[in-house]
Amino acid sequence: MKNIDFWFITMAIIYAVLGMALGLIMGIIQDISHTPVHAHINLVGWASMALFGLIYRAYPDLAASPLARLHFIAMTIGTPIMLAGIPLSHAGVTNVPVVAGSIAVFTATIVFLVNFVKNSGKAA
Repeated sequence: MKNIDFWFITMAIIYAVLGMALGLIMGIIQDISHTPVHAHINLVGWASMALFGLIYRAYPDLAASPLARLHFIAMTIGTPIMLAGIPLSHAGVTNVPVVAGSIAVFTATIVFLVNFVKNSGKAA
């Protein structure tokens, strides 16, 4: 996928803004009940996606692989589903979205692992 590093880093920055905004709002209203969502936005959305983007930048052979596109699609679909599912699960409504999103994110990371092992012959 062309510019996969750019797209992962762009998504990471969007999640950084969302995670910080949620943290700020929780602080202002003094309600930390959404801390698990805040933490996952920052870890899965911001930190993980930023690292994936930087790794794709450092290893262009990974970025050129069709697995990179599959990785990006699974992450960008799974992450918001997982994040939306966390409060539903905590409220006892349903755990289906958090499980489905988590499986997608986990699968995406396995795809990344396979891509890295197959295609990381040399760094840029």
